[in-house]
Amino acid sequence: MLQISNLFAGYKKDDPILKDINLIIDDSEVLLLVGRNGAGKSTLAKAIINNVPNMEGEISFKDKTLFNSEKKINLSTHNIINTGISYFLQGSRVFPQLTVEENLSLASKYDYQNSKYFRNFYFDLKTTLMNPKEKATYLSLGQKHILALIMVLLKEPKLLILDEPTAGLDNKNVDLVTNIITKLKKENELSILLVEHRTEEIRSLADRSVEIVDGKII
Repeated sequence: MLQISNLFAGYKKDDPILKDINLIIDDSEVLLLVGRNGAGKSTLAKAIINNVPNMEGEISFKDKTLFNSEKKINLSTHNIINTGISYFLQGSRVFPQLTVEENLSLASKYDYQNSKYFRNFYFDLKTTLMNPKEKATYLSLGQKHILALIMVLLKEPKLLILDEPTAGLDNKNVDLVTNIITKLKKENELSILLVEHRTEEIRSLADRSVEIVDGKII
């Protein structure tokens, strides 16, 4: 599914945060990436979608090269997302001046109500977001979080990158997020890269875990 080879990446030239990363995520695999703050977890997630300014190495997805510094292949973030990779960025990114249903419509490839992901998680949405006509700016942090996660799923990815999906949430909303990930795993139709610090709640959801220390996978 996803293969990363000899990847160096960072925000300053000649000062990489990631150092010689080699990693494979298989079809339908849930991989947990753990590490201390500043170890390079989020940088690795962003590098997959080419959102890190300085990179060397190679990244391929479903036998398509996304990035190769030697061959000078450098797909844009937009084009990478169109290959079937969706990225949930910590911070619950929604469009605040749009309503809940307008956010869902904008995120969906087609009519969002016909999406299998909308149908699968309708109960979670209905429980968390009572009024589809409400503007997102008035939602709580937890509500925005769930809305943003469903919006990412509506793009119907083959690889889902979840960067700190439980950050800042109370226990109720952590349970909602873990319930969504559990359902996704049971569907067994997409691979998931989980970048998390709440390893006690999340580790049981993963097929395997890898640790990053000082920019290197150990």
